[in-house]
Amino acid sequence: MADDKSAPRSEPSRDGLTVVCDADACVPANIRQDLGILTAPLDAAPAEPGEPGEPDEPADELRADRTAWGAESAVAACLRAAGHSAAVLYVGIGDGHGGDPAFGAAAANALAAQAPAVAFHYAATRQWLMGSGGAAVAADVAARDGADLAT
Repeated sequence: MADDKSAPRSEPSRDGLTVVCDADACVPANIRQDLGILTAPLDAAPAEPGEPGEPDEPADELRADRTAWGAESAVAACLRAAGHSAAVLYVGIGDGHGGDPAFGAAAANALAAQAPAVAFHYAATRQWLMGSGGAAVAADVAARDGADLAT
């Protein structure tokens, strides 16, 4: 049933394109799991009540208070994806709050050194929450339908 595009895939694609997105790109966990989208950092946990990210906190305040996590998070997620895929698309927010534009370069350098056969592209959406999450989901669905980094 490897060609069943509707089947959930809890792991990244084994041969095609795997999408990685910033953890605060607002892609619900069940959708990430069904599609096989990875997040940077890989171990991102939902916010605890009363901490930044609480559901009733205005999104602009959340983004202004967030500092970028280290590039190692993006590198780890992209290297994990590269272990399962021929290509990796990192859909990053790229706004310097939680997702730094330098993450794409760090991930590209790591993949070039450790997984040179894997194609890589970083796309900075400059949109957060569903703006970036929607782009990650759309890219993954397109990849399941045969799109690659060139399309």
